[in-house]
Amino acid sequence: MIDLASLYIKWPMALILLAIPAGLLLALARAASARPSPAAANAGRLSRLLLIAGMALLVVALGRPIARSWMPAAVDRLVIAIDSSASMRADDVSPSRIELARRSARQLIAAMPLSANVTLVASAANASVVQQATRNREALHGALDRLALQPGSALGSAIAVSLANLLPEAKIDVSAFGLQAPRRGAQAGRDEPFARPDPPVEPGSRRDALIVVLADGDSNFGPDPRMVAQIAAAWGVRIYTVGIGTLQGAVLRSDGFSARVRLEEKALREIADVSGGEYFSIGERDELHRVYQSLSGRIGLRKQREAEITSAVAAIGMMLIVLAALLNVMRVGRIT
Repeated sequence: MIDLASLYIKWPMALILLAIPAGLLLALARAASARPSPAAANAGRLSRLLLIAGMALLVVALGRPIARSWMPAAVDRLVIAIDSSASMRADDVSPSRIELARRSARQLIAAMPLSANVTLVASAANASVVQQATRNREALHGALDRLALQPGSALGSAIAVSLANLLPEAKIDVSAFGLQAPRRGAQAGRDEPFARPDPPVEPGSRRDALIVVLADGDSNFGPDPRMVAQIAAAWGVRIYTVGIGTLQGAVLRSDGFSARVRLEEKALREIADVSGGEYFSIGERDELHRVYQSLSGRIGLRKQREAEITSAVAAIGMMLIVLAALLNVMRVGRIT
């Protein structure tokens, strides 16, 4: 779709020639006001107007008009970060949180264009890449099948690892992230363990890459996930969070101990809000399709492209001139 408001002329000096059709239009208007013509002469006036409009468009074409157009664009890079902590064993959603997370990831992968590179990150007490960026869907599904649950939950680490793999240019030093916050001066000459974009960008403005987090929201290891989400915001990367579980939760029993694990929505909402993304909740199986239908609509991105439309403008101008000639032929039997 062409954005007419963004139209500009590459050779504006050529527009001086618009004085010719403008003068002809003025003369035609004066003649019409001085000598009112009968209704039968309307076709003659129309043919002259079409001729003048065609000439004006040909002059505009000489100026080489440029238009910006918005085109649908696929997400080029996606990171899916999956919570693989022990709390994902809970069965407050059927068949379990981790199985629903796997199913959610598969649906998202299936919705992505084949040209998109997808990375899988898993997080328990630590976060790691379980599948490097690839277009191979079988490799992604195999990595999902191999996910193993472990104690601990480091949601902030998952986001940090996701960003490090998504944006090498951000130079994120994952090892510099302590239990609560990144160490200051982690590298010589740097105040922060990551680079900032120059010039700065608006949160959520990046159009080719994003992160989707599938988690129950619990985080008891690693850095504060909201703080790491601010790094994503600084680079314009949106984080969409999908809550897996229910607010009522379920009781997990292990080695004689029992604990109720609930969906922690607050942290997931804040992560999404900080980065310019959005939070979704999957509490029941029949909600899965609705959530991903909504999510796919929100991650549909657009890219801007500049294109010279000289030939199109010239073609319209010639069509108007030919139409004016045809009207004259029909009216008086000759072109002029």
